[in-house]
Amino acid sequence: MADGMGNLIGWEKTGLVVGKQWITAKDDKVSDVCNANGEMGVIGLYEPFSHGALTIPGHPNCRCEVVSVSGGELGEFAEKKELRKAAMQYARDNFIGKSYVNKNSGHELKVTWQGVKHAASKANQAELSIMTKLDDLLRYAKYEGSYSDRKGHPNIIAAHKYRAVAKVGNEPLNIGVIVREFPDDHKHYDHFILKDE
Repeated sequence: MADGMGNLIGWEKTGLVVGKQWITAKDDKVSDVCNANGEMGVIGLYEPFSHGALTIPGHPNCRCEVVSVSGGELGEFAEKKELRKAAMQYARDNFIGKSYVNKNSGHELKVTWQGVKHAASKANQAELSIMTKLDDLLRYAKYEGSYSDRKGHPNIIAAHKYRAVAKVGNEPLNIGVIVREFPDDHKHYDHFILKDE
């Protein structure tokens, strides 16, 4: 709740954000409370959602999360190649070498240049735009579990999956975040993907 209030105050201070919108995962696990909040659409920053609070969570097991991205943080580019270059530079300037503690799993997730290069190499325009919110994605994504590395790399102990919802323009997108765990117990951000569900 404190994080949510901090976001509201920060958004207000920018002078750019005048509203908020509740985004759900859009699956059969979403509660009636969260669905009702999501159906409200865009509301004022300090207007309460239908459950009476200003921010998430809507209930103890709430899986809702919002990362607001306008799609214009990196500027306008005629070619995806230039957008990719800008996204990678943004990540280099703001995230490389930093670690973020995921609030759901407690894992410390480190951002490396290798992970950013991997993420950006085949990313589409929406994925590149989301790169500006990598810190929020790593902090607030919901932990879904781990699995063995599919390519059998001996230096990768496990891959960890997280899920988040990001908003690009007016479109909510389901994001899968992949983190690789190495023998030194460090967990490095590897890439994220847009999910259909």
